[in-house]
Amino acid sequence: MKTFYSMLAITLLGSSTLAFSQTTNHLFRPAEEKANGEVVRNEDNTAWGGEYASNSKPYNPIFIGDIATVTGDPIIVWARIRGFAVQIKGIADSGNQTELSWNWEKPKDWKWVKLGSFTRAQLGKSVLIIRGPDADTNAGINLVLLTTDPNLNPDGMSEKDLTSKIKGGTAPANSTQL
Repeated sequence: MKTFYSMLAITLLGSSTLAFSQTTNHLFRPAEEKANGEVVRNEDNTAWGGEYASNSKPYNPIFIGDIATVTGDPIIVWARIRGFAVQIKGIADSGNQTELSWNWEKPKDWKWVKLGSFTRAQLGKSVLIIRGPDADTNAGINLVLLTTDPNLNPDGMSEKDLTSKIKGGTAPANSTQL
């Protein structure tokens, strides 16, 4: 297991997006950088890109992503998860967190789960995903997709099809490390 770059969670490291007919799609992946922290990066050949992030502590952050580069409203949040429930929060400029929803599904295998559709006002400046209780041993988060395209549903899509659709071509045009 490799230690994963963290400031209490997976954080956005840089930013690039691709506007797509008045919509923006932004895919977050595990980072290459490593440092001490609660979030660890794990290798797994069943995860897209061969890696996922995990946190052994319940009710702790597993993902933080700035929404500044996502244009449009509302923003739909998808996460490819395995083995734990997750909570989504918005973080205001002041740092205050707003609880938005829980997804209590604990898929045994990697699965895209729609965490909800939220206005920019609800999300504030960032999306925060919290790890739920009673996680499986191999629980983690593989990818997060922020999109303003209500017709984009990554569930059931292959990695190649999804990255092609959201990037409009070469990888990783609008992919940011988790």
